[in-house]
Formats: sequence, structure tokens, C-alpha cells
Amino acid sequence: MLSKLIIKFYAFWHGKMKFKGAGWIINHSSHLIDGLQHYPFRLPNGKFTNLDFREQSAFFWINTVLGDKHQEDPLINVICQYLQDGQVFWDVGANAGILSYEISDRIVAREHHYFEPNPKVFPWVTAALSHLENTSGHQIALSNEIGKATFFVPTKGSAYGSLEHAGNSSELEVTKTTGDSLVFDRNMLPPDVIKIDTEGHEVQVIAGMTRIISEFRPVIFFEHIGITDNDVTRLTPPGYLIKTIKNDDGSLTTAFERGAGHNSVLLPVQQVTR
Repeated sequence: MLSKLIIKFYAFWHGKMKFKGAGWIINHSSHLIDGLQHYPFRLPNGKFTNLDFREQSAFFWINTVLGDKHQEDPLINVICQYLQDGQVFWDVGANAGILSYEISDRIVAREHHYFEPNPKVFPWVTAALSHLENTSGHQIALSNEIGKATFFVPTKGSAYGSLEHAGNSSELEVTKTTGDSLVFDRNMLPPDVIKIDTEGHEVQVIAGMTRIISEFRPVIFFEHIGITDNDVTRLTPPGYLIKTIKNDDGSLTTAFERGAGHNSVLLPVQQVTR
């Protein structure tokens, strides 16, 4: 009961009144109130999932439902410009599933695959997309190798979990594979559009799908925050151009511009004119 009252207050204070500060109450209360660690949250599709408000990702969902502009809105809009109905979409590093949910609400993909190795948030994205028949979830990490790997979850929240070690974190053992293995060994359909947000592991993810890129020329969106300019140069495949998605208006730059936004896109030359 107390947890419901706290969430209702947050919905009023943050959602209706547009005031700040109520998130502090939830965040600190969640460490003491069990109901905020397993809160039955109603998703926009009518399904329920148990959110843990000790995790930053839980706020992504509640704020989206309350009408906040999501930080990935520019990325979502540009993806929907390139992803067409009937194509195959891969969401690599799906986290809580908001991006996949928003895209599935606009585009009817032939197949929509999401990849999230973190067992804490994987059920959240699964619940968010459970009403879609053409959508499949994979609790694995994509990389440039096949086998087991250590997945690091920073104490500041699972939204920043990665195969790349970063500061104070807990460790999980996860399964990793390559995109090429999924397509050429497991007979998954090759993706037409790929989004990659793996907190600094983007270079390895792309290195694990070189054959996909060479043979099928997908459009590849990726977050560049955790990688260097040299990494960006190395991961740009032959026959591709790179552009950055501007955070302010969602338009594309003419070339890579780190300061313009936190996401970039690799475009096959034949699609640059779109």
C-alpha cells in the first residue's frame, strides 16, 4: 500500500505538476520498502511487469508513461526513417525495452529481435513486447567471440551494464555470441537495421558481424560515448558513410561529430541520399 501511495504521489508531482524532486523519494524509499523493489507496473500495452526502483531503468519506464520526452527520441525517430514495414530489426543492448517498444508501435517488422544479457532488466523488455508475435528476445550479449563472458553492472544502475569494466560494479557471467553466428550458423534472418548501445562494447559487436555487413549492407545505429574517435574510424566498413544524430533536433550531420549527439549511424553509400 505504501509503495502505491509513493508512486501515485510521484505521478502527481512529476507527471501532472511537472515539478522535480519526487524521484529522490522513490530512490531512497526503494532501499527500505520491498514493494518498490517488485512494483507491479502497468505498461502502455496493458501488460504488467515488476519494476525495481533501485534501478535507474525503472524510471525510464514510468517517466515515459507520464509523458516525458525520452533521451533516445531523436534516435528512435531516425531509425523509423530507415526501418520499413516488413524488414528485420535488431536491438542490441535493449536495456528496459523502451526503444524497442516505441519502434514496434510505429513499424511492423518482419522480425524484431532484442538482445539484453542483464537478467535484472531482461524480463522488463520481454513484458513490454510480449503482445507482438514477430518479436523475439535473447538474453545473450553480442560481441566478436562466442562463449562465456563477464558482464559488469555498475553500482549506479543496470542501464550502464556492459562487457567493458567501468568503475565499481557487480559481476555476472553471461553468454556471448556473434551476429554472424546467429545468421550463418543458426539461420536467423539477416537484419536490415541494427541499433547498438552496449556501453563501450560497440566496436566488438560490429566486429562480430563483418560478414552480415559485407553481404547484406544493413543500416547500423550505435552509441559512440564509450569509444574513441580512432575506434569510430576503425569500425566504419568500406562502402559506408558515418553521420551523427543531433540531440537537439534529430537531424543528421554531414560527417561524424562527437559533440552533436551521442548516437551515430553507419549508412551504406546507396542509402545516404534518404
